[in-house]
Amino acid sequence: MEMLALLLVSALALLPGPSGAGPTPHNPLESVIDTTKKLKETYKQEHFVEDVQPLADAGCMEEFFCKAGAILKNHSISFSSTEDEKRLAREIHVYTKKFERNCEDILKNVKVSHMKKPLSAFLELVLVCSQSNYMHRKGL
Repeated sequence: MEMLALLLVSALALLPGPSGAGPTPHNPLESVIDTTKKLKETYKQEHFVEDVQPLADAGCMEEFFCKAGAILKNHSISFSSTEDEKRLAREIHVYTKKFERNCEDILKNVKVSHMKKPLSAFLELVLVCSQSNYMHRKGL
């Protein structure tokens, strides 16, 4: 009887447990999407920022996210930004760190737009581009 109990315990120890694959790596775009949605819902002040519509229309590529990160960084320096704005800037920075080239090099080829758009329109573009890239597995 003791031998049977020992055999059963040994067999249970050898059975595979939960998947050994580990947790799914976090996609930084998930955080960008969540924070942008939160900001859009709670944002009260209207500031104007550089228009990034042409970069969004060009396919929401690396240039868009590098420019969006730079705009948020500059906006937080110029105005008293909220914690959510600062969080969004950090999350975009984390996402852009995964690009093969760094944003400084990428932005050298991006023209500065002299058009200004409301921050709310900018946030909508960040949300749309983030969702699009996330759905098309460009989350790197």
